[in-house]
Order: sequence, then C-alpha cells, then structure tokens
Amino acid sequence: MTGSGLIVEGLVSLENRGFTGARVYAYLPESFTGGGEPVPAGTAESGVNGRFSMELPEGKYILLARAPGKFAWFGRNPLKVSAHQRGLSLPLVAAEGVTTAAVAEGEENIRGRVLLGGKPAAGVRVSAHLRADAGFRGQPYASSALTASDGEYKLALDPGVYFITARKRATGLEVGPLTPGDLFGVLPELPLKVGRGKEQKSDIELVELPSYEQQARYRTRFAKLEGTIRTGEGNPAEGFRACLYDNPRMLGEPLAISAPTGPDGRFTISVSVVGRYYLGAREHLGGPPVSGERVGFARDAPEGYEIAPGKVFESLEVILVVAP
Repeated sequence: MTGSGLIVEGLVSLENRGFTGARVYAYLPESFTGGGEPVPAGTAESGVNGRFSMELPEGKYILLARAPGKFAWFGRNPLKVSAHQRGLSLPLVAAEGVTTAAVAEGEENIRGRVLLGGKPAAGVRVSAHLRADAGFRGQPYASSALTASDGEYKLALDPGVYFITARKRATGLEVGPLTPGDLFGVLPELPLKVGRGKEQKSDIELVELPSYEQQARYRTRFAKLEGTIRTGEGNPAEGFRACLYDNPRMLGEPLAISAPTGPDGRFTISVSVVGRYYLGAREHLGGPPVSGERVGFARDAPEGYEIAPGKVFESLEVILVVAP
C-alpha cells in the first residue's frame, strides 16, 4: 500500500467461509455507462481466510468480486468512500456464462432460472435496468412476472444494453430498500448486450442479505448508536426504523437502518464508517416522506454525530414530527 488513499477492507466468502484467490474490483459508477467494458479504478485479491484490502481515493465505487465460475456483488453499491471502510462482505455465488440463440426480430429477450443455493426460487421478480451507477435503486426499465416453483423467468427486451437483477423481499412488498432476510441477485454479465433477433439465456443465483449480527462478525471495530424513538408527546414509538444519513437534510438512501422498534421504541445501529452523519427515523422506506407521514429527527443534534470505529452513542432520542 502507498498510504495515499483510503483503505477499503472486507471478506470474500463462499457458503459462509472465507474464499482465497478471488479478484475484487472497484469501479467508478460512471464507468458502467456507455455500454463499453468498464475499467476498474482499483483491484485486490482475497488472501488467507478471504480477506482483501485496497486503497482508493475518496469517491463512490461499484464493488464486486469474481473467481472462476463465481461472482459477488456488494449489496450497498455504490459504496461511498469518504473515510476508511472496513468489514465489507462479498458473498460469492455460482455464475455461468450467457448463451445466445436466434429468434424472430421483435421477440428478443433474456430468460433462464432464478436459483437459491442451486435450487429454483419462487416468488422472485427479475428486472432490467438501464444504469448501474445508482446500485439498481429506483424504478427498473422492465420487470418480469414473479417466478413460479420452477424458478423460470422470461423478460422481453428491445435490442440494447441492460443490467439484470432479481430480488425477493421477505415482507412481500415491491418497493423500499432491501433489508436482512431479503434475497437479491445480479446477472454477472455487466452489462448484458441484447442483439437484434437474439435471445439470451442465463441463470441468476440469489444471496440472502445477512442479519446485522452476521454483518458485525466481519467488523474489527464498529460504532454504535442506541436510543429511543418517541412521539411528539414523549411516548415510545413502535414500528419505526432509525436511519443514518450522510447529509443533514436526510435525503436519498440511508447509510444504515435499524430493525423496526418494538413497544419500547428502542433502536440500535452499528456501522463501520468514519465521519459526520445524521440520525433520523422513518416508518416507511423507499421514497421521500409524503405529506402527513411521521418522520423523526435527533433531539439536540442538528449538527449530526462524528462517528468513528469503537465510538458508542447512548441514550439518544429521535422525536417524530408530521411531514408538511
């Protein structure tokens, strides 16, 4: 290491065990636009026990890993690197190549099976995206019907360049950020090029997003924020998530979220980042607050919190207000 960049470290795993010899790539998000072959801004190889480390300049990056017949997509892409990042997890799944067959013009498509642990997965929606730089958040270009028990999907697409994902939320909801227990997969062909009069065929392997406890196993040291979400009257609020943002207006995707609060309104967030971050609360995720929705703001901390590994914030209070 040269010491001129910020350290990005993590673990490449296969079936919950560290995997040695995978190549980890960090791409600038804009490198995935234009339909060409993306050029990595940094690479590293996973060593003993699957650990990897690289240095990157400050910025946002798409992180993924490849090994022969295997692929991993970092679940929080794009990763914001504004300080050292440790404890990142890249679980590998099986990855096969894309095969192509001729079809009549106007019948171009991508088809295959969605798998979980090598077995067909039902209730999964496959989507095509035009961009990868936002981490496949937002409305997709096109989506398939939910897969049946055979896991098969088919998605009609015009000739062009696409990024293909598959997801299934444990709640059954169609919108909102993915949370622990949800299933997610990305077609390793980045990007997929659909030619005129061509049908592409490939399976997509899913991974289950790890629990917060499993994520914490890979963190050497992490900051913790604990407290209570309360109504404007001071009563504990049930069913809300504490959310940590990188901007004072608390716009966009939260960096981290807690589990929904219980009757006591208590929450815990664990993160492995450094810098100033802002605490809030939401009842519904997946978009900006709507008029009349209750949202929360940290009491007496409009300037945010200076977070560092090992630092603990206790007895925090987030107060709910009604969005105008």
